[in-house]
Formats: sequence, structure tokens, C-alpha cells
Amino acid sequence: EMLPEDSEQEGDQKKVKRARKTFKYGVQWDPAEFLEQAKQLRHPKDPQVALPQVLKEAAIHVLAHDPLEVAKHRLRVVMAVHKQAHECQEKEHVVKRNMEPMVSAVLKAKNISLWKHLLEITEFPDMDVVNLVTEGVPLSGTHSKPVNF
Repeated sequence: EMLPEDSEQEGDQKKVKRARKTFKYGVQWDPAEFLEQAKQLRHPKDPQVALPQVLKEAAIHVLAHDPLEVAKHRLRVVMAVHKQAHECQEKEHVVKRNMEPMVSAVLKAKNISLWKHLLEITEFPDMDVVNLVTEGVPLSGTHSKPVNF
């Protein structure tokens, strides 16, 4: 029996090697075009690209102000959040009472009302995340992609 050129004989079995094929993909540029294209790219970790606007603003605030002023500002924010947490207490009790007992037990130490409030005032783009946490994530069916991804 004749074997293909790219096969080997091992005992009574024949082993056929598959022919390798090479495929090239991409855009063929001459060196000058390639250099021009490369100069247009930005590094993915470039802070202008990688950092969210709110984080850039926070960094500028910290760098542009006296450390004592930054500390005072942070303390005011912490006190405002603490005050809001106190104001959310009754609403939080209602939220927990309306949850499934198992979910309520898991989220016992979490202030969902305060979290929701903070997401709202920071204009978080995917407020449905609150429902996913409080009601649970569906284990079947399709899910939409969050707008911030």
C-alpha cells in the first residue's frame, strides 16, 4: 500500500501528518505608512485613556491643593456620607423587610439604600445593579450588557 509522502509507518498503523498551511492577516503597509500609523496610537495605560474622568479630577484636586485642605475636604465628604447613612436607616429597614429572608441575611451588614443613593449622586450609568444585588441575578435566560462596559 502506498502512503502519502507526509505520512509515517508505525507497525501496522499508518500515521498521516496533515499539511501545514500558513495564513497571513492584516494590512500591508510600507515602512513609512506603518510608522505613521504607529505614531497615531496611544498606549492603553496612558492616563488620558485609562483613567475615568472622575479619577483624573480627584488626582488634579489632590495635586493642586494644600494637603490640609484636601484632608478637610475628605473629612467633610465622610461626614456627609455618615449623615446620609443615618437618614437612610428607616428606608433601609423597609428594603431589608421586603427582601427574601436569605438575601436579607446575606446583605444584613450592607446599607443598600445608602449605596443606591451614592450611585445616584455620582450618576452611575448602570443603576440596574442595585436590583441585581437586592433581587438576585437570574440564572437562566439572556442578560443585557451593562452600559458602562
